[in-house]
Amino acid sequence: MARILGVSGFGTVMIGLTVLSYVSLGGSAGIHVFGTRGVAAGTLEFSPGELLGARLLNTAVAYVLVGLVTVAFVADSPLRMVILVTSASGFITALFLEWLYQGKERMSENAIARTIGAGVYLAVIVFGVRTPDDLRTAAFAAIAGDIASTGFLLSRYIQEFGPLDIRISFHQWMSLMRKALPFGAGSLLGHLSTNFPVIAIGIMLGSADAGVFSGANKLVFFLLMIDRILGTVLLPASARLHSASRESLRSALEETLRWIVILGLPLAVGGTLLGSELVVLVYGNAFASAGPVFAVLIWYVFLTMVHTVYTSGVMAAGGEIRYRNVMIMSAALYGITVTAGTAFWGVMGAAVGVLASEGITVIAMRNAMESVCDPVRPARFGRTALAAFTLAVVILLLPTFHVLVTVLIGCVSYALALMTFRVVSWNDMKTLTQRII
Repeated sequence: MARILGVSGFGTVMIGLTVLSYVSLGGSAGIHVFGTRGVAAGTLEFSPGELLGARLLNTAVAYVLVGLVTVAFVADSPLRMVILVTSASGFITALFLEWLYQGKERMSENAIARTIGAGVYLAVIVFGVRTPDDLRTAAFAAIAGDIASTGFLLSRYIQEFGPLDIRISFHQWMSLMRKALPFGAGSLLGHLSTNFPVIAIGIMLGSADAGVFSGANKLVFFLLMIDRILGTVLLPASARLHSASRESLRSALEETLRWIVILGLPLAVGGTLLGSELVVLVYGNAFASAGPVFAVLIWYVFLTMVHTVYTSGVMAAGGEIRYRNVMIMSAALYGITVTAGTAFWGVMGAAVGVLASEGITVIAMRNAMESVCDPVRPARFGRTALAAFTLAVVILLLPTFHVLVTVLIGCVSYALALMTFRVVSWNDMKTLTQRII
């Protein structure tokens, strides 16, 4: 899509998808997190139909607000069309039952649903986006993918539990939102923060610069599927472990943090050194200016994975208010740093603003977690950092190879360094593989 639509067209579609994410999250308003924790702990007070009804009502309000703002303030006709069409998919995602199966820790259903949706989205893009003028098709691709993934889980639920009675009741909505909003406020603010740069760049610099940032950011979000998997598994597991004992939760979070450092640190180091080559490999020379941006943003992947561990601890221990307070601070920080960075240093300034804000947010979330849980520290951090430094030296000393060859050599050298410095053992690798499978 990026190669066919070009930098500006790609930026337009990414702005539309960003607005869709706001509509979807506004429609959820914390209900998905509230539902996941309730199902995992066996304390869910509302039926799935009542939760979906509330999400549909919230989505309608969010879509109307987005529509009014778009019609009133977006003068560019293609961008306006993309935003309105793409955002309509929020009504589909409101019916997405991923939170229910996540709470039940039945990840295979969610994996199948996501795969089907991604496959449909990919098919529409590959076969429908043929020229730079196919922006409407690119916008409809998001709706098609969401229909496929949502439809699969709905049919799965009906087969297993019977008809889904979706109810929209103002009384139930008020009762539910009083309990879900502490989750929703933090989630919404966090999402607004992480997706704000695309909107800010689009407003201040234009669609082309938004396309440059989105090129780097899309690769970062691709890598963040690691964090997506981590969060999907960790939140319900943390809620279950905390109900058993504080020590069980602390031990699980500490082991998770250890592996995040082991896997995330070399990813950030390698991405910084090879960022420009990786971006050109994926998008072509038209996106070469996104390379340095990616080299900065790759550290966001590492910080966000650490953030997820601390957030899971806070939420599992009932610290929703502390979570909300941290995210309010984070949203304000993102708004200031990204806006100032974009105004003074353009796209690169926005990337630096994102990284600085996330770093401060991670520290604040760690402090929030330690106020409700036992402290969590990664084991053998110094040795892991030494192994990552070895990786950097190897990459810098290598002659000019194809970037994928360099990545392969770097992976092998890092693995050997981990073994040499006794960061991990073969038994650790075996245990990790078993848990993943």
